Amino acid sequence: MRWIPYYLFIFMSVEFAFAIQPDRVVPYKNFGDSSLKLDIYYPNNQKPETGSAVMLFYFGGGWNGGSTSAFAKQSKYLSSRGIVCICVEYRTKKSHGVDPFECVKDARSAYRFVYENATDLGIDRDQILTGGGSAGGHLAVACSTVNTINDVADDLSIPIEPKAHVLFNPVYDNGPGGYGHDRVVSNWKAFSPLHNINAQMPPTLVMFGDQDKLMKVSKMKEFKVKMESVGVRSELVLYEGQAHAFFNKAKYSETVLEMDQFLQSLGYLSGPATIKISKAEPMGDLEVEKYNKALIDAVKQGNIGKVSESLDHGADIHVRFQNENTPLHLAIVKGNYEMVRTLVEFGADIGIENKYGTDSLELAIKRKQNEIVDYLKKQM
Repeated sequence: MRWIPYYLFIFMSVEFAFAIQPDRVVPYKNFGDSSLKLDIYYPNNQKPETGSAVMLFYFGGGWNGGSTSAFAKQSKYLSSRGIVCICVEYRTKKSHGVDPFECVKDARSAYRFVYENATDLGIDRDQILTGGGSAGGHLAVACSTVNTINDVADDLSIPIEPKAHVLFNPVYDNGPGGYGHDRVVSNWKAFSPLHNINAQMPPTLVMFGDQDKLMKVSKMKEFKVKMESVGVRSELVLYEGQAHAFFNKAKYSETVLEMDQFLQSLGYLSGPATIKISKAEPMGDLEVEKYNKALIDAVKQGNIGKVSESLDHGADIHVRFQNENTPLHLAIVKGNYEMVRTLVEFGADIGIENKYGTDSLELAIKRKQNEIVDYLKKQM
C-alpha cells in the first residue's frame, strides 16, 4: 500500500469531523449513570408533522461490538425518501460485557420504546420496519421470531409486530453447528430465528454474498423456503463473489436500490429510487485509507467495537497499513483471542502469510498460543 503524505492525514481528520450525523439522539434505556441511545434521521432533517413509517437499523459485529454509524449512509438515503430512520445502540460484549441474549432484550426494548413514543418521535407506530446486518440482522428478525427473550422491565403488553424486515448477510442459524451456538447453547432454540419461523412474520428481503464465510448460502435458501411454507413473502438476493459485510463496500448502491424497490413494493416508498448505480463502485482512495487506518489502530488497541465499525464501513480486512502485518496477524501477535475470532468471523483469511513468511496458524503455534491454535484449527 502506497505511502500517504502528511497533508492527506490532516484532510482525513477533517473528513472524520464531517461524518454523517443524526438529526436527533434520544436515550431509550438507562443503566445506572449511562443510557442506550437512538440515532434518528428525519426527512429534510425535520420531524414529520404527521406519523411517518420508520426503519429501525441494528448494527452488526457478532454481538461483540459495533456502532450505530454502520447504517448511517442507508439511514440518510431512506430519510431523503421520506422514511424516518433510527439506528439503535444496544449493549455488546465489548461495551457492557453481556451475552447475546441481552442484545436481543435491548433490540426489543428499543422497538417498544419507539412504539410507545411514536408521537414524540414523529412516526406511525403501525408502520415500524426493522433492518440490520450480520448479528444486527439477527436482532432485526428477532423482533418477529425471538418472542420469549425480553427485558423484565419492559411493558410486555406493547406489541412487537414489524411490518417488514430488510436484512444484510443476517445471522439466521444459531443451532448446533450454526453461528454463535456456543454462546447461546443454554437457550438456543428460543434464540435462533431459523427455528422460530411463523406465519405472523412480515415480508422479508435478504441480501447475501455467496462468498460469506460466516453463514452459508444454503441456510439463506432454507430460511426462504421455510418462510414461504407458512405463507410469508421472502426475497433472497445473492451477490456473486461477495464476502461478509459487502453491503457497505462495492455493493452499497446495489443493495440500497434493492431495499428501495422492496419498500416500494410494500407501499412504504413511492416514485423512482434516487440512488445511482455505476458498473463499479469502489470507495475513493482517501476513504479506503481512512477506514484501513482505523482498522489497524483498533486491532492494536484491542477495540473490537471499532474493528467491527471500520469493517462495516468498508475497511480491507487483509490490509497491511504502512508495511504492518494484516489485522489477523496483529491480533495473534497480541494474543487477543476475541479479536482473532472477530476478524475470522468477518472473513479474514487464515492462510495469508504475514511479513515473516508464516500463516496465522503457524504464527500462533510459534507463539504457543494454545487457545488461538485450537480455534484456528477448528476453522480450517
